[in-house]
Amino acid sequence: ESSDYSKKFTKFPVLDFPTHLESLKILYHGMVSQPCEFNLPLNLKKLTLSKFRLPWSQISTIGKLPHLEVLKLLSRAFDGQIWEMTEGEFQSLKYLKLDNLWIAQWKASNDHLPCLKHLVLQRCKKLEEVPSSLGDIPTLERIEVHWCSQSAAVSVKEIEDEQRDMGNEELKVLISGMEQ
Repeated sequence: ESSDYSKKFTKFPVLDFPTHLESLKILYHGMVSQPCEFNLPLNLKKLTLSKFRLPWSQISTIGKLPHLEVLKLLSRAFDGQIWEMTEGEFQSLKYLKLDNLWIAQWKASNDHLPCLKHLVLQRCKKLEEVPSSLGDIPTLERIEVHWCSQSAAVSVKEIEDEQRDMGNEELKVLISGMEQ
C-alpha cells in the first residue's frame, strides 16, 4: 500500500481538467519537489499560474496549447534566470503578463509570439532587457513595464523609438516605477 501512495504523490500536483475548459487560474501554495505534470485541455484560451516555481523547460506544455490567447505567469510561477522560447509555441497568444518572476534573460523573437498584442512586465526586477525583436511583431499594440529594472525599461524605450523611426505610431509604451 505504501508504494501506491508514493506513486500517487511523486508527481504532485497532477493537473487533469475537463477538455471543454477554456479559462483556468491556479494559485499553488505548496512546494513542487518533483516536476509538475500538466495535462491541460487543448481548448484552453486563458491561463494564470502562480507560485509553482517550475523550471522554464516546463513551459513547453503550455506553449503548445493551440488556442491559448491569454497567459499570466505570476509570483514565481516559473523559476530560473533564463527563458529561451521555442519556435512553434504560443502561436495564438495575444496577451502575456510576467509578474514577480526571477527571470534575468528572456530569449525570444517575433516568430515566437506572432499574434501578441499586449505585453505586461511587472516586478521582474532581475530582467536585463526585453528582446528587441518583439518590436517587430506586427500585431503588438502595447508594452507595459512596471517596477522592473532600469535596463529592462530602457530596452522597451529603445523598442518604442525604433518603431517610431520605422513609422509605427500605433505601439503604446507605458513605463512606471523603475528599480535602480
